[in-house]
Amino acid sequence: MNDVELMTRQERLQELQTATKHRTETLGSWAVPVLTAFLLCAIIAAVALGSVTISAEQVLAVLSAKLTGSVVPESVPPAMTDIIWDIRIPRVILAALVGAGLALSGAIMQASVQNPLAEPFILGIASGASVGAVVAILLGHLLGVANVGVPLWLLAVPSWQPWQYLP
Repeated sequence: MNDVELMTRQERLQELQTATKHRTETLGSWAVPVLTAFLLCAIIAAVALGSVTISAEQVLAVLSAKLTGSVVPESVPPAMTDIIWDIRIPRVILAALVGAGLALSGAIMQASVQNPLAEPFILGIASGASVGAVVAILLGHLLGVANVGVPLWLLAVPSWQPWQYLP
């Protein structure tokens, strides 16, 4: 082998760092602000839309008043404030957190198997989940219990003594 064919380890690492640096700099320059703005617009739209239509101005007025601790403007009726703050905001925040959790678990699964096409159906996770659902349904019908989830969670935590909580 000649010297041209041999690439030192340090040169290869430097080449990989430059390639990776270029890719992340290009993506990071616009992706985070644009996706954050899109998420905020989606949250406002999700709060505004429903059986009672609320304008985006009212949603922003209630959110800014509640988050800063100031008084809600007189232009927003108290019923609208209750609908926005007590009903819709918790649901939208929970939906955003569930979506973030699912995205994170998918990214972790793809990174752990080092396959960007990995999905629960290919890896057999969905089959295991369906077995767990069938067991829960059968136990619920056999025991005559409508909600068998709580007793199963009590059995899953070894530090608790589940027999004290079950009838």
